Amino acid sequence: MKHISLVLFILIFGSSFLDAQIQQRSPYGSRNRRATTEKRDTTDKQSLKDKITYGGNASAAYASGWFLELMPVIGYRATQRLTVGIGPSFAYRSFMYVIDPITTSNSGYVINGNSIWGGRVFASFNVFRQFFVRGEIEELRIPYGKVDPSGMNYIESSRFVPATLLGIGMRQPITEKAYSYFVFMYDLTYDPVYSYQQSPLRISVGFMF
Repeated sequence: MKHISLVLFILIFGSSFLDAQIQQRSPYGSRNRRATTEKRDTTDKQSLKDKITYGGNASAAYASGWFLELMPVIGYRATQRLTVGIGPSFAYRSFMYVIDPITTSNSGYVINGNSIWGGRVFASFNVFRQFFVRGEIEELRIPYGKVDPSGMNYIESSRFVPATLLGIGMRQPITEKAYSYFVFMYDLTYDPVYSYQQSPLRISVGFMF
């Protein structure tokens, strides 16, 4: 988990440093810097309630069975550009993979509805207008089946599987505070055996309020 903690540290503090550098090198001169400072002072004076944001994303898919996913989050606007947050993750799938399907004849999975749960933390940094970069660290309890010693049946088991996601996205304002977003991410620590995703590439659509 050390490398995952390091990634989170770089995402949050690196984004804050980048925000400061962008403001200092603004092409509009000292007048713009003063305006930026005043804007930041106004942000600092906002109440905690004004800086808190809620939202998340949900999805459904069918691939050899149904897969449903719900990921609510609560976020904190640390600066005008940087938002960090945390949230639980829930998923349901109508199939269970068999890790070592020695005697099975059903293409490596058995029909058996099971739930997936865990949590995630994220950092989102607005780069230019509606475009942003986003990093997430997720850890989920993944159920799976494995063949018992007799080689005749499978037994249920589970393990926590981490994911380290990095990507880019675009958001569309709905109100002054609310917006919808689309983000394309890649799992840097993708495990093809135990991950509940079919690919390290992920596409998410969600809302924040």
